[in-house]
Amino acid sequence: ESAHSLGFDDLWYSVMEVDPPQVFYDIDVSLARPDDPAASWQKVSYNEETLRLNHQQPLAATADRALEVQLVGDLASATAPYSFESKYLV
Repeated sequence: ESAHSLGFDDLWYSVMEVDPPQVFYDIDVSLARPDDPAASWQKVSYNEETLRLNHQQPLAATADRALEVQLVGDLASATAPYSFESKYLV
């Protein structure tokens, strides 16, 4: 048999499987500490630092390690994202 009489459409299709949903987040902790704690409140200047926490980095510390912050718990949403695991994207 021969396929010489088959015609192909110009439109091509791709099928992809959808993975389980994932939730990503970043939590920024901003700190402001006085440069000189003994200075008068009228002449104080602050040193600001930001620490970033997320699911891959649940622990962060200031440069001088004077303060360390840590995520506790999973921070899961009260409502889970809709799952498309058993579906295909065409």
